[in-house]
Order: sequence, then C-alpha cells, then structure tokens
Amino acid sequence: MKKAILQIVRPVRYPFYQVMVEAQEEQFVDEEYRIVWEEAEQLGMTFSIEDRLEIFKMLDCVIHLQFDGIDYFYCTDSDAYWEELSIILDKKENE
Repeated sequence: MKKAILQIVRPVRYPFYQVMVEAQEEQFVDEEYRIVWEEAEQLGMTFSIEDRLEIFKMLDCVIHLQFDGIDYFYCTDSDAYWEELSIILDKKENE
C-alpha cells in the first residue's frame, strides 16, 4: 500500500466509493464518480471489482483507507480524478 500525506483542503464528509472485496459488494456513494466507468462500459470495456480497486489505488488524487474489511476511497480533487482516470482507462482500452 502506498503512503499518503493527507492535507485537508476542504472537508470530505464521506467516501465517493466503498467496496467489500470478499463479499463482492461495491457502492458508488457519489454517483457522479461512476459516469466515467459507465462510459467505458458502453465502449465494451468490462471491470471486475478487483480491477476497479487496483485502478483507484493508482490514482494520485484518491486516498484509500481500509477498515474492518471495507475499502474506502476519498477524492481530494475531482478535476484530477476525471483526468487521471480517463488516461488510465484510455491506456487500458488500447491494450
């Protein structure tokens, strides 16, 4: 797991995404963050929960916390989220 320094720029009240890998349950708490994934799926790409988990861990603008078997993801910059995720998904599509 990568180390992160958490500097609060604005209050983050809840994660935008949470997942319980063992139970194969995921939830986008903020549906706004799901749009990029839906667009990629419309282009024929498929993602397992594990795929999504690994991609989120790669994003610099996302903070990952794990507690009691649940992975929580918090976004520090929504503009960077869209940009970073789009770049990763474009690379994945071209593989």
